[in-house]
Amino acid sequence: MDATLPIILPVFGLILLGYIMGKTPLITKAGVSGINNFVFYCAIPALLFRTMSKLENLENADPTIFLAYYLPVFLLFGVTWLLARHVFHLPAQERAMMAMGASFSNTVLLGLALVSFAYGERGLVPLTLIISIHPIVLIALPTILIEIARAREGEAANTSFLATSWTIARSLLKNPPVVGMAAGALWALTGFGYHPIAERFIGLLANVAAPAALFALGATLVQFRIRGDFSQTATMTTLKLAVLPVMVFISAQYVFQLEPLLVAVATINASMPSGVNVFLLASHYGIYVQRAAATVLLTTALSIIAAALVMGEFVHLTTP
Repeated sequence: MDATLPIILPVFGLILLGYIMGKTPLITKAGVSGINNFVFYCAIPALLFRTMSKLENLENADPTIFLAYYLPVFLLFGVTWLLARHVFHLPAQERAMMAMGASFSNTVLLGLALVSFAYGERGLVPLTLIISIHPIVLIALPTILIEIARAREGEAANTSFLATSWTIARSLLKNPPVVGMAAGALWALTGFGYHPIAERFIGLLANVAAPAALFALGATLVQFRIRGDFSQTATMTTLKLAVLPVMVFISAQYVFQLEPLLVAVATINASMPSGVNVFLLASHYGIYVQRAAATVLLTTALSIIAAALVMGEFVHLTTP
C-alpha cells in the first residue's frame, strides 16, 4: 500500500483541490463549465491524438483487451438491469440508468490521469483502446433502451427508432475524445510525423490534460448531493467499485490470459468511479437524476480506496 500512495494521493489531491476551489467564489459555475470545456474539447483530445499517432504504439496494441474488458461490463450491465427490475421494481427507463451507473467508468477524466501517472505512455495505449468504444457502447446502449421504453410508453410516438439511432451516432461521432483518437490513428498511418512546433504544441496540451481533468472533476462534484433512494445508490456503488474490478481482473488474467500490464490497465479502469456522463444522461431525460448524482459523488469519494487496493496488486509495473 505504501508504494501506491505516491501515485494515488496526488491524483485524488487534485480532485480535492478542485472540489475545495469549486466551493469558493473564486470559481463560479460558469468557470467550472469553462474548465470542463477546455479539458473535453482541447486537452484530452490532444493527449489521445498524441498517443494514437505513434505508429509503434498501435503496432504493439493487443485488441484482445476489448473482449477482456467489455464482456464483464456487458454482463454486469445485464445483471444490474435484472436487479433493477426484479429487486427494485423500477420502470424500464430507470433500469437503463441504474445499469449504466454500475458499469460506466470515469475513464476520460480519472482513468487516463491515473494510468498516465502510474505507467506512462505504455499504459495509455491499451487504455486508449478501451476508451475508443467506451462512450459509443455505454452511452448508446442505455440511450437506445430508454428511447425504446419511451416509444412503448407513448412518450416518443413521433420519433422513429431510425431517427433516434442517427441522432445518437451523430453525437458520438462529434465526441472530441473519439475524434482525437481517430485523427491520431489516421495520422499514424500517414507516417508523416510532426514538425517540432506542432509536436511542442500538442505536447503542451497533452501534458496538462491529466491535472486539468482531475481539477475539473473535483470542481464538478460540488453540484452533486447524496439524495434519492440510498439502497439503489449503495447497490450501484458496490457493483461499480467492488464487483466490476473483480470481474474484469478474472476475465483479463484467467480467461484471456493477457500480459500483466494489460491486466493492470483493464482492472484499474474498472475500479474507477461512475462517470459524470451517467448524471448528464439522466439529466437529459429527466429521470433518475438524484440517484445518478449520488452515485457519481459516492463512487468518486470511495474510489480512492478501490484504486489503492487495485494498484497495490500491480505496483511492480509502475513507471519509475
